[in-house]
Amino acid sequence: MKSTQEVALLFDAKAASWNSKYRVNGPLEYRAAAFGALLDGRAAPGAAVLDFGGGTGAIASFLEQRGFRPTVCDLSERMIASGKQLYAGQAIEWVLLPKAWKRLPFADQSFDAVIASSVFEYLDNVESVLAECRRVLQPSGHLIFSVPNPAHPSRQLERGLRPAAIVARKIPGVRALPKIGNYLSYLEVSRSRYSESEWRKQAARAGFEAVAIDRRLPELASHKGMMYLVFTNR
Repeated sequence: MKSTQEVALLFDAKAASWNSKYRVNGPLEYRAAAFGALLDGRAAPGAAVLDFGGGTGAIASFLEQRGFRPTVCDLSERMIASGKQLYAGQAIEWVLLPKAWKRLPFADQSFDAVIASSVFEYLDNVESVLAECRRVLQPSGHLIFSVPNPAHPSRQLERGLRPAAIVARKIPGVRALPKIGNYLSYLEVSRSRYSESEWRKQAARAGFEAVAIDRRLPELASHKGMMYLVFTNR
């Protein structure tokens, strides 16, 4: 529960500027294109897509413009509020998750696809969330998510910095430093850093089957610090 609150606070603090990262030439612009490419051929226009941990809805907006029916759910009240304002003219459903949520507030088999952009790394209980994603997916629906690539040099650096970050956050006043405090919070709560094989094992235990993808797609190759995984609901 404490970790969930920390994640919500971290992204509440980022909400005001988060969407600007997805603008043209922004540092996260590639994410929307990546999920669009991975949905292509796996979900037809008109499909219902859950953007789990979708923040301000930049990816959902991208998908809505391509004919999908997106729903965004997130823990961060400020992210949801910002997204509602930014994309008021688009057909996006918005759902604020309770901090202590255990069950997604959607009926069984509500969605044709579930996507999650850099969300699973923050989860305390990956197993239960995978089970919930499977529950709300249609049979043969797809779960597509991105997670940090632990083999990338930038992620290895983060792994080395994490113990120091946990200690530094206990120093009085450090958490209040806008950029430094947020970065230290990120290093502490971004804890689920697994290899691709381990993610596949966890997904298999939840009832998913791994799907091979072409990693040479330009949308995926633009940021090697992330890895993208696709699964089908068996």
